[in-house]
Amino acid sequence: MKFMKFIWSRICCDCSSAQGIFNVRCYGAKGDGQTDDLEAILAARDAVNAARGGVLFFPRGSFLVSNTIELGSGTTVLGLGAASVLKAKPGVASFNMMFVRNSSDVRVLDLILDGNRTKTTPPANSKNQNIGCGFFGEPDDRGQTGLSIKNIIVRNHHGSGIRIKGPSNSDDLYQLNANEVEVVGCQILDCSGRGINLNRVTQARIAGNAITSCVQVGIQLVLSRAAVIKENVIHKTVQKPGTKGGHGIKSDNSFDIVIADNVASENERWGIVASGGSGNWPPRHPMSQRCIVAHNVCRANDAGGITIDPTAVDHSEIIQDSFATVASNICAANQGHGIHTTHAGYLTVRGNICDGNKKAGIAIISSRYAVVADNVLTGNGNYGVGFWADTDVRGVGHHLLGGNVYENNKSGETFVARHHPAIRGLQDRWSRGGTLGLPLPVKSTANDPTNPVEGLLYLNTADNKLRVYADGTWHTLQTTTGASWEED
Repeated sequence: MKFMKFIWSRICCDCSSAQGIFNVRCYGAKGDGQTDDLEAILAARDAVNAARGGVLFFPRGSFLVSNTIELGSGTTVLGLGAASVLKAKPGVASFNMMFVRNSSDVRVLDLILDGNRTKTTPPANSKNQNIGCGFFGEPDDRGQTGLSIKNIIVRNHHGSGIRIKGPSNSDDLYQLNANEVEVVGCQILDCSGRGINLNRVTQARIAGNAITSCVQVGIQLVLSRAAVIKENVIHKTVQKPGTKGGHGIKSDNSFDIVIADNVASENERWGIVASGGSGNWPPRHPMSQRCIVAHNVCRANDAGGITIDPTAVDHSEIIQDSFATVASNICAANQGHGIHTTHAGYLTVRGNICDGNKKAGIAIISSRYAVVADNVLTGNGNYGVGFWADTDVRGVGHHLLGGNVYENNKSGETFVARHHPAIRGLQDRWSRGGTLGLPLPVKSTANDPTNPVEGLLYLNTADNKLRVYADGTWHTLQTTTGASWEED
């Protein structure tokens, strides 16, 4: 403990840079919340660059800056947590507080980046997302590696909290040059742009962040590959009027993505858009593929909980092959569907709990080859599971439904639209008695089930007869030899 106190006293008080630590106070920064400390900070930054890397240290204080601090390779920006504040000077035009161009091995740790939005002016072009960010990275086509942003607070910026753009060396994401970044343990709040926006990144890790009251998207991934978005909390993302934003998490035109263990609540549109597009449509850019969405909680979002929606505006009749798994999520009290797919192919929707959503628990729309199984669907304002199709979309259907639990869904357990192809079924309820044989949905009254599934056998426990709905009518089957069944 005495040794650590000695080290921290050297960092905070010693103006020697022999240990590779460059204290901004030693270069004239006041940190009094009144003085523009930009020139002093840039002088310390230049000393770090001249030494080919080191620690740019911010001790306790509020350091006003009037323009961007660009960081070089090998730089670690270090503060004392909430005690070290970089704040935009009142009255200046919005700018990116920290900037990385083509530098690798840059780390930013333990400080506050405050955009002072109410006392600075917004960018002249409100559509320019590259101005007014807390941290902005824009490497050239070579990309960059080793960018790490940890345990910082980013607040009150006119643009995004953290925005990283990547190389454009290829439209094939598997040929994209490395642009590695991690954003871990940060708090991002009250920014007029996205909380975290990563474009053309590789092997990104976005974990353990808390993002509140940002605009359009809490965490957005665009044209990227091999990213993990895990254990984040995204709350109350705001939608710009006239746009389709307002999501907690959104992945656009990206491959090999894991979205797991996040909480997305009270966002003005979807909690999670797991497989979407951002206007970069085929054939130039393929839609999102190979996505795992698991163990998330999506609650009280305005549009719905989770959506797989690779719909292309100019190819809305085409079903895109998503190869997505949506498993073991909890989607509750959302204003739309709990889980929703549209124009998506090759899906597994298993083991989710959808409770109290205003529309269907699970809605499969204009999609193909979806397995919808082993979900718990309770108290939804529409159906437990519904299947719909647009008439101009080809290849819809080939779904497999079974093993779900239904309770108190307002419009019924399942629904298949009139012009939707038949659904292949397993079982939706176990029959009573016995442990072997084929489990069948139970029909305990003489009335036929509401919204029957085409081709699925229903067991009537009152008379031990089987009923099957096929070609638009009901058929009753009864046993003859104990080994075969024929129509009654």
